[in-house]
Amino acid sequence: MNIKNEINHCIEIEDKKNPFTDENIADKLDLSREVVTRIRKELKIPDSRERRKNELVRVIQEYLAKDATLSDRALTKCLNDSQFVVGKYVVAKIRSELKIKEPKSNDSGNSFSHILGEKGSLKNVIQQVVAAVSYPPFGLHCCLSGGFGSGRSIIVYAMAEYAKSLNQDKTVYVYEVDCIDYLERPLDLLEFLFGKESQKGCIEQEELNFVYIKNIEFFPPQGLESLYRYLDKRQLTRLNDNLTIRTSKALIIASIHAKASSTVSKEVLRHFAMKIEMPRFIERSLLERIEFIKQAFMLESQQMKLDITVKRDVLIALASQDYAENMRQLFAEVKIACAKAFVESKVTEKKELIIESRFLSETFINQRVQVEKDVNTWIRGDLVFISKEEKVFSRTKINDSWDNYSKLEKRFSELKQAGLPSLEVEKQLSEEIEISLLQQIRDVQKNKLSREEISIIAGEEILNLSQSIYERAKLELPFLNEAIVFPLAVHLKMLKDRQSTKQHVSSELKQIKDNCPKEFFVARNILENLSTKVKIPHLNEEAGYLAIYFQKFQSNYNVDSKRIAVLVVSHGHVATAMAEAANVILGENHAHGLDLEYEDTPKIMCDKVIAKVKQIDEGKGTIILADMGSLLQVRAKIEETLDIHVGVLGRTDTLLVIECMRKTLWTQDSLDEILTSIDSKETMNIYENQNSPKSKKPAILTCCITGEGAAIHLENYIRHQFETVFKKLEWLHIGYVDESKIQDKINMLSKEYDLVACVGTINPNVIDLPFFSAEEIHQREGLERLKNLVINNTNFYNPLEDVLHEDCILIEHSKVSKEEILDKIVKKLSMDGYVTESFLLSVYKREAFLPTYLKGNMAIPHGETKFVTKSVIHITKLDKPICWDGDNMVDFIFTIAIDESHRTAFEELYQHIKEPEFMELLKACKSEKEIFKKFFG
Repeated sequence: MNIKNEINHCIEIEDKKNPFTDENIADKLDLSREVVTRIRKELKIPDSRERRKNELVRVIQEYLAKDATLSDRALTKCLNDSQFVVGKYVVAKIRSELKIKEPKSNDSGNSFSHILGEKGSLKNVIQQVVAAVSYPPFGLHCCLSGGFGSGRSIIVYAMAEYAKSLNQDKTVYVYEVDCIDYLERPLDLLEFLFGKESQKGCIEQEELNFVYIKNIEFFPPQGLESLYRYLDKRQLTRLNDNLTIRTSKALIIASIHAKASSTVSKEVLRHFAMKIEMPRFIERSLLERIEFIKQAFMLESQQMKLDITVKRDVLIALASQDYAENMRQLFAEVKIACAKAFVESKVTEKKELIIESRFLSETFINQRVQVEKDVNTWIRGDLVFISKEEKVFSRTKINDSWDNYSKLEKRFSELKQAGLPSLEVEKQLSEEIEISLLQQIRDVQKNKLSREEISIIAGEEILNLSQSIYERAKLELPFLNEAIVFPLAVHLKMLKDRQSTKQHVSSELKQIKDNCPKEFFVARNILENLSTKVKIPHLNEEAGYLAIYFQKFQSNYNVDSKRIAVLVVSHGHVATAMAEAANVILGENHAHGLDLEYEDTPKIMCDKVIAKVKQIDEGKGTIILADMGSLLQVRAKIEETLDIHVGVLGRTDTLLVIECMRKTLWTQDSLDEILTSIDSKETMNIYENQNSPKSKKPAILTCCITGEGAAIHLENYIRHQFETVFKKLEWLHIGYVDESKIQDKINMLSKEYDLVACVGTINPNVIDLPFFSAEEIHQREGLERLKNLVINNTNFYNPLEDVLHEDCILIEHSKVSKEEILDKIVKKLSMDGYVTESFLLSVYKREAFLPTYLKGNMAIPHGETKFVTKSVIHITKLDKPICWDGDNMVDFIFTIAIDESHRTAFEELYQHIKEPEFMELLKACKSEKEIFKKFFG
């Protein structure tokens, strides 16, 4: 093969996305670049950029056809992900040549912002329709697939609004037609669309228009060829005039039922360039479904001019149903339920309209609702719709726990029947009264209820009474906080609604009087004065309850005061599950779970626990419940690093988490008191006080049947390969002739060393000792396997040791630009002999090609390895974040200057910085030394 044929062959087999440059071809064929360039021109073959351009243009058009909203940056990323090595400048230039403008970020915002789910379940749908409308020259014909009531028509008219925003000097028309209406007169439909003789059809009517064909699966068979011609070529003929071929710019938007499966339906779909599927109601997020339900009830409230209360179980049932006709059926169900409730309210003469589950259709009543995971987050309680103000308030689940009296009466009976002495009964009831009230107070405050919501829950009269009690008490208790008003109003509402019972537990208990005598005295005087004016049963007996409220809401006691945090830690996903279960059972969100990966090293586990404790600590310390003994060792490390008091329990289960939560939330016990009460000191200290066995030094054993000399030779070969990796690894060698004695020799070495692997000419077949043959270890793959084995079975090696140094860490306090800080970093590396002067230009070229921003406000600038003299990673922490790529801010810069032999160092760095918890620890560091320590423990 002559030179011309060889060059031609290289170009024929090249990657069309990244063609060979003349220099690449010259290197492959061992020619000079000038010769390759001259021959290529003689063969009339374009250069690599021109050869790539055709493929690049084709792929860019494909991406923009799918999503015309892609920015130049996003489009460049898509191309890079598709293996194109191309920069933003080239992409922008090609886009300009194609006359496809980069869209502005708010192009479609106003047109679709009113649609529920535009940033959620309909995000992809809206991206598709935007692309369809924007696609040059006249857009792409679309077919919207979905069930009845899925919102297809809303999308069509929003598309028209968007088209108008792109062509503000033109009028946009929407011609809507339903094929079902023309089943008996199909020619009328074809005439309406395509026209007849001298009469124009709607497709020809205007320069810029949408033709919305509903239920296109019922399109007349005799008109399908005309429809396909227009969809494929934008050509049409009028009825009775087949000779004149006309064209139009009109965009066809069709809708088809999601379950349409006829042969005609499939053929029709094939001719639409853009096929868009609308999600069913049940496929939307729970939050979106709840918003639809709110819209439906608010509409009924305004039409009926009545306030409506919707019970929580009704909301859950409506949000969990899979409707055949989606939102259309939902609105119908709401209307029916409101009608039933309205009729009953007229019969019973009730002023309030309350929607209960019995007003739902039989479908709901007989259905077992499967409650979703997030339902407690988004449906906290009943919803109240105020017709005049168009407002919605939530009556939260605190309603379910109002009746403390019934609980105390039941508890009183149980204690008496158990034969406990009166003093013991009184003591236990006093404690339970306080816990019950504290729970209620926290419920009210946690839900951050407004005055309007409290007024709806308790009534204006009760709310005013609560305010009056506060104002009177403040005269005697000057430090009383006004935050008492809302929780007290909820409590008084509970008292008012309570029916009289035969048995009543007096709250005037000696225990309460002794604990807060002044508050009890003030409470009794206020209630005695009010009892003559306000008709509330058992008001006098409220003194004990009211005294507790007065005590808890004075400035020396803050109900929202800092609490002891609770953290559950385990491998797998057990910890999070236990914490969630405990939170649900107690109606709180206080326990936190931390799930560790099985492959996490002890150091990574420790870092994750420290970061989590820092995140959740409220100022009173943290109790850690761990299901692994090794984790108990972190207590001292956490206290030293964070200066936070920590207690660790070496066992856990859901009941233990609940007990721990109960004590941290509802008692004033200290952290150590809680630990002592939950577990014995012996259990708590079992791991902390034990003498850990002396650790053995990890070692690699080389052995050879021909003698120690060969083993030493093999050892030296491996040691040379490992010397920059495992500096603390021990090397052992033995030679043997009698194979029967090899086991004894290895057993003797095992008593002193932790044998990680054995390398030799013959496998000694020792159980649990991995063996690598001499032939295997002389190959790259075998050597890599051995390295990985050592990494996974020892914890002393950190590949960052070779490339990360304290003098290459910088905390920059002044405000700098990206260019200034890069110049400063590389100048330091160059002066210290890590890189050549050309490294800086290489970094800038890489940044121009594609900025090196990473999620988490980080950047990892790097240059070509050929300019690296000695591998290093430089870390810069910025006190004042800088803009890195025009969009994203950066406060940490990890400058990478490493060669191939230190690839594992970058992998180790990435394993650290990808963890948000670890980055939070770095951000808290005040010195270069602190940052350095975080990587090495």
